[in-house]
Amino acid sequence: MADPDIADSRKYQNISILFVDDDKMAQKLMSKFLKDWNIFCASSGKEALEAMEEKTYAVVFLDYQMPGMNGIELLQRIKKRHNMVQVIMITGSDELNTLITSLSHGADDFILKPVKKETLFKVLGNTCDKITRWTGVMKALYKKKKNRPEPPEKSGKPETPQAKK
Repeated sequence: MADPDIADSRKYQNISILFVDDDKMAQKLMSKFLKDWNIFCASSGKEALEAMEEKTYAVVFLDYQMPGMNGIELLQRIKKRHNMVQVIMITGSDELNTLITSLSHGADDFILKPVKKETLFKVLGNTCDKITRWTGVMKALYKKKKNRPEPPEKSGKPETPQAKK
């Protein structure tokens, strides 16, 4: 049987991941965990925003505490411009307020450091399942709309009900 991590990466091969953390060791660890996935690492909020202008990412893992633009500020900027992107906050803080702040500003999920591989894949799998489900619904709605007959052209005159016989 195939390694489930690799199987998931094949199942979700079209899903691009952006990992944002100023800690190079965290980037190396995440790249190692997600070696079979389509992942790009950024070291700052500025670099992350530039990467998102160049390519579409479906999932962003975002460190809560970074120098310069912090995780919450970056989260807000991502959600304002790319509101369908799934943002998963990552933090070493054990403060409940960190979780509440992240979720209230639009984070879709939350992982505590140190990141455990099992937790990472559970959260990533759930997130990818949600993206896949949403994509399916959007395609079905688009197809339904495309196949729906267009209403007749309106002349600009109010419609009058036909008299009953």
